[in-house]
Amino acid sequence: MEISFIIPYYEVSPWLLRRCLESVCAFMQQVPDCSWEAWVVDDGSSDAGIARREVERTGAAQIHCLRVPHGGLGAARNAGLDHACGMYVFFLDADDYLFVRSAGPLLACCRQCRPDVLSFGMQTVRHREQEQPNRAVRLRICYEGSGAGYMVGHNLRAAAWGYLFRRESLGELRFVTGIFHEDEAFTPRLWLQAKHVCVTSLPVYAYYQRSDSIVHVSSREQLEKRMADLRQVLVGLKQEPVGNALQQQALRRRMETLASDVWWRLVCESPDTAFLRCQLGWFREAGFYPLPLRFYTLRYILMYIGSQCGMVSVFLNRMSHLKQLFSSKNQ
Repeated sequence: MEISFIIPYYEVSPWLLRRCLESVCAFMQQVPDCSWEAWVVDDGSSDAGIARREVERTGAAQIHCLRVPHGGLGAARNAGLDHACGMYVFFLDADDYLFVRSAGPLLACCRQCRPDVLSFGMQTVRHREQEQPNRAVRLRICYEGSGAGYMVGHNLRAAAWGYLFRRESLGELRFVTGIFHEDEAFTPRLWLQAKHVCVTSLPVYAYYQRSDSIVHVSSREQLEKRMADLRQVLVGLKQEPVGNALQQQALRRRMETLASDVWWRLVCESPDTAFLRCQLGWFREAGFYPLPLRFYTLRYILMYIGSQCGMVSVFLNRMSHLKQLFSSKNQ
């Protein structure tokens, strides 16, 4: 078996899951010589029959439905990994889908290069109907080498659906359960231990942006939970044992860019100044504030300048006042 798709499902509209599964079937029809399976992992949805009915609707013997107690995205993916038999694993969210025409080039690259991790391009979509990629379906390898080598020179896209990987390269690695942003803990560890990585720009994944997704929820309780989970991820990465200087450098970049990204989220999403200052205090105590001087990205450099000049809290304070002003005007 060459490829195992793992599709966690929880309280997603049936038509979205149907679209997802139809795209998987159409995707694999482009490569009829490829053996595959798909596991739809129902993460304890309130209607236990939706996932099963949509799987049966496909009529594909390769697609299976597995129901587990609700444990979150990480736990559902872990359950799928326990059942997967494919040489390669491909995570796919139930509200997203695949660009069918990319199947042939993707599989050809996988068979030719035989990487531990094969990364590909994504495109954000917003319509019910399946869209086509907005760029040419052409395979171009942007990087080939070790995972740590890539992480030293590039920012890493953490989303687990952004690549497929060799199942045996996973070892004992699994997703942290019970947290948001579990990909931030999983992906860097997978890439650090990957000896052969291929990064391509091939548009494979259609990411459906919907307003009720957990990454778009903006209540204070959800934000507090997300920030606490991101702090847990940062601490875990800081304590991660690494084997050589290249891996140490790669992990350092990952932690520092993640810390700056979290700050940016706080600027955009924090409900008030007190929340911002509390979070900033934790960063200081944990050693993630102020940022060290690195030339990773323009946003990182701007956050570095702000932290060194003592302007981050002032900037955050002003942003908070602006948010409160606009909120009061809209009421």
